[in-house]
Amino acid sequence: MIQDKTEQTSVSIVIPCRNEIKHIGECIDAVLNQEDKNILDIEVIIVDADSTDGSVDFIKSNYGDRVKVIRNEKIFTPFAFNKGIRNSAGEYVIIVGPRNIMSSNYILSCLAVLKKDPQIACVGGYTINMYSNNTSESIALAMNSKIGVGFSNFRTVKESGYVDTVGTPMFRREIFDKIGYFDERLVRNQDDDFSFRLINAGYKIWLNADAHMKYYVRTSFKNLTKQYFQYGYWKIFVNKKHKTITTSRQVIPALFVLFVALGYFVLYLLHLGFLYKWILLFYLIVVVFSSFAIGKKISRVPTIVYSIVLLHFSYGLGYLNGILDFFILNKKPAEKATALSR
Repeated sequence: MIQDKTEQTSVSIVIPCRNEIKHIGECIDAVLNQEDKNILDIEVIIVDADSTDGSVDFIKSNYGDRVKVIRNEKIFTPFAFNKGIRNSAGEYVIIVGPRNIMSSNYILSCLAVLKKDPQIACVGGYTINMYSNNTSESIALAMNSKIGVGFSNFRTVKESGYVDTVGTPMFRREIFDKIGYFDERLVRNQDDDFSFRLINAGYKIWLNADAHMKYYVRTSFKNLTKQYFQYGYWKIFVNKKHKTITTSRQVIPALFVLFVALGYFVLYLLHLGFLYKWILLFYLIVVVFSSFAIGKKISRVPTIVYSIVLLHFSYGLGYLNGILDFFILNKKPAEKATALSR
């Protein structure tokens, strides 16, 4: 027997959307097919940024009044987050990317964590990177690896514990009244910024290994490059805003790019120029062997290696470009760092 709504826990799902007709149906289905729906009152809000691929018509014709669709006239992601939250009614709020597919126990499992510990203000499951073509398969394997995205990145952590951010986060609604909403200046890294503010306010973030979400990665190297360049670039904006390095691992790709560009000259001045090629060779060997361990087949190694190198260099170059624009030149964000990377 279905319980009365007054006895149910109300949860609002906010899904930003921009030309996601390939994935939005699977994303919504995963939300609507959560376990033990009788104890949940789920509200689904799609915040659409003027999609031109038929996404809105698809949603309305397939889901009707089970899903609320509102317009994000300002296009960018943080506006969608904030507009969705402000138009929601749930006691709890989950931000779900349209390419993220929640496990069937996601809501109840994360809800249990928040109800158990008031110090935890945000919880999310671990990520399983998915692909839809040969290129995105290599990208997914690289993003699943610690050498690709870091040892403490939420994309590679699979054990429950405290972290500095999570994907597909679930919040108590009251937290937005306490620390504010997402920073609408941030085209990227608005989630990192919000997580940093949460932790600074004395709250904790928990990665819940009992729940997971599938994430469809970019399908081309060009879009991957743009995505990670923007991640690095906007990380500097967040650092400048908070006057600190928000996560220590972020500097490693930038230092590596600097080494590739300037390392030989520095080592040459120290009469150690011969070390330059050996350090680069060591890096390449590690990446190649790691790529084989990840991909299991020799045929996959070249594209996985390329994906890993792209991840490192794109993020590092974006980070250095951000230092130049935001700290040295004191400029506003560059237009290339606001373009969508779909």
